[in-house]
Amino acid sequence: MEKAHVNPAMIVAIVTVIGHSTYQRHLEESDVTIGIFHKYKSSKKMSGNKRELSRELARAVSDAIVATRRMDPTDVISTFDELEASFLPKVGADPMLVLETKRRIAERKFLCLSKRRLSFDLVLPLIERVRDLGYTNLDKEVTLEIIFARFCIHQNHTDQAVDVLEKLCSKLDQAIQGDEPEIYRDAKQTAQSLLHQIVK
Repeated sequence: MEKAHVNPAMIVAIVTVIGHSTYQRHLEESDVTIGIFHKYKSSKKMSGNKRELSRELARAVSDAIVATRRMDPTDVISTFDELEASFLPKVGADPMLVLETKRRIAERKFLCLSKRRLSFDLVLPLIERVRDLGYTNLDKEVTLEIIFARFCIHQNHTDQAVDVLEKLCSKLDQAIQGDEPEIYRDAKQTAQSLLHQIVK
């Protein structure tokens, strides 16, 4: 897929400047995190069939986001479950493509429902499903975990928010030792800023 890389610096800038709900809407109105072959996007080996499947899923997920905006949570989850079930046969037996499809659907369930004023007990299993499937990269983890931390704060589950942010800071400390330290320093600064709001 020929798309710009979404890095933590952009993530934290958007989250900090325009806020949680607007940032989620930004994600929903684009497909920067939808592509099921994110891992292959810079690879010349990506076949035309894989590229078309990625675009097809992007379109299907975008349509589902629009269709579910006024649905109750149960119907939202059912809609995305049906989308996943209908799409998995198309990716065949490739375990990575199956996994990435499941990841994109799980991420979208969480993004669609975490912005609503729903109970913590309803949203928690959605982020846990994302975590069980694993993050494609640290960029996605930073994005979704910061959104979940903000959700926890809004729901007065500050202990959960602290736990999320401290773990994220620990991972970012390791990433700072890598090739793009400034990017991850910015992400860590955002996480620490949220922590300071909680622990004053």
